[in-house]
Amino acid sequence: MKPASASNEASRNANSSDNQVQPKLSDDQAASSEVENVLRRDIAIALKGLQFGEITITVRAGRVVQIERIARSKLLVPKQNG
Repeated sequence: MKPASASNEASRNANSSDNQVQPKLSDDQAASSEVENVLRRDIAIALKGLQFGEITITVRAGRVVQIERIARSKLLVPKQNG
């Protein structure tokens, strides 16, 4: 009979995600997934710290070709009595 710790380790290994079979992606799917991850990262970077402004994403022939960030600031002008 196995010691309890060895049995627990075996069950953890059997249930770990490393042992699960992942579907293989074609080269096109893998490249597309990588492009999507890069776009998400670039958009997140453009949004970071933006309080007022806009993000413009330009698409040509179904592909993102430009991400433009325009930051604006609000000027607080004190009211004058009068």
